Amino acid sequence: MRCCYHILLSLLVLFNVQILSAQSSWYVIHQDLNFMPMYSAIAMQPDLNDIFAVSDHGVIYESHSHGYHWESFNTGVDVKLNSIAFRYSFSASRNKKDDFMHVKSDQQFITVPQIAIIGGDGGTVLRYELFQKTVDIIDTLTNENINTVSFNIFTDEYWIAGNNGFVAYSKDDGQTWQKFYLTPPRFKIKKIFTTYSTIYLWGDDSLNIYVKKISIDTGEPVEVGTDTLKEQILIDLIQTESEYGNYFITKSLGDTLYLWNFFEYRPSSLLYESPIQMPFDNPSHLNFYFDYYNYGSASYIWVTSLNGQIWSFEPFNMTWHLEYSDPFERPLGPILTGGRVSDQESPHAFGIALGNEGVAIFNGFVMLDIFPKPGNLSLLNQTSFSLVFSNIPNLNTLNAKTLINSNYSGALGVQISQDDQEPNKVHILCSKPD
Repeated sequence: MRCCYHILLSLLVLFNVQILSAQSSWYVIHQDLNFMPMYSAIAMQPDLNDIFAVSDHGVIYESHSHGYHWESFNTGVDVKLNSIAFRYSFSASRNKKDDFMHVKSDQQFITVPQIAIIGGDGGTVLRYELFQKTVDIIDTLTNENINTVSFNIFTDEYWIAGNNGFVAYSKDDGQTWQKFYLTPPRFKIKKIFTTYSTIYLWGDDSLNIYVKKISIDTGEPVEVGTDTLKEQILIDLIQTESEYGNYFITKSLGDTLYLWNFFEYRPSSLLYESPIQMPFDNPSHLNFYFDYYNYGSASYIWVTSLNGQIWSFEPFNMTWHLEYSDPFERPLGPILTGGRVSDQESPHAFGIALGNEGVAIFNGFVMLDIFPKPGNLSLLNQTSFSLVFSNIPNLNTLNAKTLINSNYSGALGVQISQDDQEPNKVHILCSKPD
């Protein structure tokens, strides 16, 4: 007889989609009263595993477990951080070993550090290497608050903008910057929309929304016009990789809320479709999921609110649904979306909403944690470990799709039970054959 047995956990990935069909609601996976509000966030992969969010007092929160575990990093500046963006490409992917991206450019793959640019109050601009945790503080550009940061994938440039019409751009990953102020009307710039030839700067003066058009055809920015949406205030705007998946939210001076769809139909020209009135108050952020592999048949707009709600809008049937309501009405902020990454997977969307008190609310089904880590565990008679999921699992499906192998006799017997206190946690007991 062998004195010890090694096991290898093999949770088949296939069970994720099957459970997702039964458990697809939003579920709180993290909360911490010591957390400060999160104002802007990015995700590095479609499965929303690596997340970075910015907060007050120069703090960056990051998670490498879909929002389940978080750690904080102090950048050394004591200001509110408003916006974060990172260099990405349609063909960019993270290399787990060296924390660099390999970006396809002119049919060649080049290696670039994973840089994020962060904008904050008082003209604060940070150049942050995401996985090396190094930060360069750039504090000589302006004293205006920086409200928004964007990476233009078409021109390989970072753009930042803020109060009083301040704008700057960088062609070298934020190492050097060119800055300018808009001609009147100057306003608080809140969002940046980028295309091949035009930068659209969105904001308001508390009376009207202005969209300044900056042509970059010649390599240098030139103002070419302004759109005005009268008696509206800009709440949020999302630019996506879908030609028609660009949306923004406005609030009229009479406090009526609208969702707008828009797209660029020729250089420096935007077409705005008729706005749709929203059935709830205090929207905060929005995001959009589009299923490219199924011709958009699965498309969602998710909107968070300062009342702790998450609403969805389905563009194809023009209906709103309340998907989540926080029992404590904690304000929700940034919302990130992701989903399947190949046409070999069944269509499904991931989402995570971040809010006050460290609230992270996940939509979808992924495994968040395993403890103790099971790789090559030694067994005498039996052992147990626990799995944490992003939602309450279907135990019948989990039993059918969990396979644990050993070096003794192949698959081991397992017993799976649900945790009494945390229904999204299960305990697995493995038994050695007699």
